[in-house]
Amino acid sequence: MAHSFTIETYDHSNGEEQEQPFTDVDEAVTEFKRLAVLMSDSFSVTLRRETD
Repeated sequence: MAHSFTIETYDHSNGEEQEQPFTDVDEAVTEFKRLAVLMSDSFSVTLRRETD
Protein backbone atom coordinates (compact mmCIF):
# COMPACT_ATOMS: atom_id res chain seq x y z
CA MET A 1 0.00 0.00 0.00
CA ALA A 2 1.54 3.30 -1.12
CA HIS A 3 1.11 6.52 0.79
CA SER A 4 1.06 10.05 -0.46
CA PHE A 5 0.68 13.24 1.50
CA THR A 6 -1.21 16.44 0.85
CA ILE A 7 -0.68 19.80 2.46
CA GLU A 8 -3.79 21.93 2.33
CA THR A 9 -3.66 25.65 3.06
CA TYR A 10 -6.65 27.92 3.51
CA ASP A 11 -6.64 31.69 3.72
CA HIS A 12 -9.77 32.66 5.65
CA SER A 13 -9.43 36.33 4.69
CA ASN A 14 -9.99 35.71 0.96
CA GLY A 15 -11.22 32.09 0.77
CA GLU A 16 -8.17 30.93 -1.20
CA GLU A 17 -7.46 27.22 -0.82
CA GLN A 18 -4.41 25.38 -2.17
CA GLU A 19 -3.24 21.77 -2.11
CA GLN A 20 0.32 20.49 -2.54
CA PRO A 21 0.85 16.76 -3.09
CA PHE A 22 3.97 14.98 -1.80
CA THR A 23 5.20 11.40 -2.09
CA ASP A 24 8.04 11.77 0.42
CA VAL A 25 7.01 12.08 4.07
CA ASP A 26 10.13 14.03 5.06
CA GLU A 27 9.49 16.66 2.37
CA ALA A 28 5.84 16.91 3.41
CA VAL A 29 6.69 17.37 7.09
CA THR A 30 9.37 19.97 6.32
CA GLU A 31 6.95 22.01 4.22
CA PHE A 32 4.19 21.61 6.83
CA LYS A 33 6.51 22.97 9.54
CA ARG A 34 7.49 25.91 7.32
CA LEU A 35 3.85 26.78 6.69
CA ALA A 36 2.80 26.21 10.30
CA VAL A 37 5.01 29.13 11.34
CA LEU A 38 2.82 31.35 9.14
CA MET A 39 -0.44 30.20 10.73
CA SER A 40 -2.66 32.89 12.17
CA ASP A 41 -6.35 33.47 12.77
CA SER A 42 -6.80 33.99 9.03
CA PHE A 43 -4.52 31.21 7.68
CA SER A 44 -4.61 27.48 8.39
CA VAL A 45 -2.59 24.50 7.19
CA THR A 46 -3.42 20.78 7.27
CA LEU A 47 -1.23 17.75 6.54
CA ARG A 48 -3.15 14.75 5.27
CA ARG A 49 -1.94 11.21 4.59
CA GLU A 50 -3.60 9.59 1.59
CA THR A 51 -3.76 5.83 1.08
CA ASP A 52 -3.75 4.46 -2.46
